[in-house]
Amino acid sequence: MRVLLGLTLLATVDAVFTPGTRTQLKTAIDSCITENSAGDCPNLGGGSYGPIGTWNTRSVSGWIGQLFHGKSSFNQDLNGWDVSNADQTGSMFNGAS
Repeated sequence: MRVLLGLTLLATVDAVFTPGTRTQLKTAIDSCITENSAGDCPNLGGGSYGPIGTWNTRSVSGWIGQLFHGKSSFNQDLNGWDVSNADQTGSMFNGAS
């Protein structure tokens, strides 16, 4: 809460998990899928990570292949992921079904 010019402003900010490296992202994915094989992991990180489809992946660069290797039950929408800084995304779902 913040008071500015006699007005009370309430702000809520939903934290979004923002991995900075492929290793951080891969570790979070593996933990998420351990929690729930379909990838629905709202309790990951004490609830601070949020749904996997909302993660801010923009900072992850370089090779991000095989992030979901062998994750046969994974079934989440990743359309919100921004992987534009990754230069190699091949095999990202290798072995997944």
